[in-house]
Amino acid sequence: MQKLVRSLSVALLSGCFGLAGSDGTHPRSTVDKYPAAIEKKSYRLGARLLSELEVLQAFATPLKGKYAVVEVALYPGNAGLSVDNRDFALQVSGKDPVFRPQEPGMIAAGLQRKASSTRRTGVVSSGTIGYESRRERYPETYPGRRGRNDDIRTGGPRTTIGIGALRDRSPRPSSDRDRQVMKTELEDKGLPQGFTGSPVAGYLYFEVGKFRKKAEHRIEYRGSGEATVLVLPGK
Repeated sequence: MQKLVRSLSVALLSGCFGLAGSDGTHPRSTVDKYPAAIEKKSYRLGARLLSELEVLQAFATPLKGKYAVVEVALYPGNAGLSVDNRDFALQVSGKDPVFRPQEPGMIAAGLQRKASSTRRTGVVSSGTIGYESRRERYPETYPGRRGRNDDIRTGGPRTTIGIGALRDRSPRPSSDRDRQVMKTELEDKGLPQGFTGSPVAGYLYFEVGKFRKKAEHRIEYRGSGEATVLVLPGK
C-alpha cells in the first residue's frame, strides 16, 4: 500500500511540476552505458564529454572552441528527483575556476555579438613601380651599335588584381533571429529541468574556452543533498 501511495505521489508531482524547457536527449537503457557512471541510493548518474567533432555534428550553434559540452543522464529512484542545472559544476585541469552551466539565452546572446565575421571576400588590387634590365642585341636601325649587346631598361607601373580577404572595419551584427535560433536549439537539447520520476538526459554547456586535449574533466553533482564527482574520459 505504501509503495502504491508513493508511486501515486510521484505521478501527481510529475503532473504538477513536470519537466520544462527542453526535450533533451534519449537516456540510454542503463546508466552503465555511459563512459562515467555512479549509483546512489536516490538516483543514478551517467555522463560523457563530447569531443569537438561530436559538438560540430550535434549542434548548428558554434560552440566548438568556446564551450565544453557534457551529456548527463539522471535515473531517479522511487521517490523521484528534482533536476536543476545549478546542481552541476565542471572542473578542468589546468584551469582555476569551477565552471557552472550556462543558460541557452546567455550563450546565444554572447555568440550573436561574436558571430559577425571581421573578414570579407573581395577584389584586392596592388600596384608596383619599377624597372627591369636585360641584355638585348640592338637592331639594325642603330648602325653605330650593330652587333653589340647592351643593357636595356624597360618597365613602369604594374598592377595586379585578384580575389582575397579584406578586413571589414565595421562588421554587421548577426540578427535577433539568429540569436533566437541558437537559443531554441540549445534549449531543446539541454537537460530537462523540473521534477521527474523517469530517466532524463540532455546537454550542459560550460564556457571553458580553449583547453588541452588531454585535460581532465570532472563533473560534480549536488542533487539530493550530497556531492558526487565523476571523472569524464577524455576525447
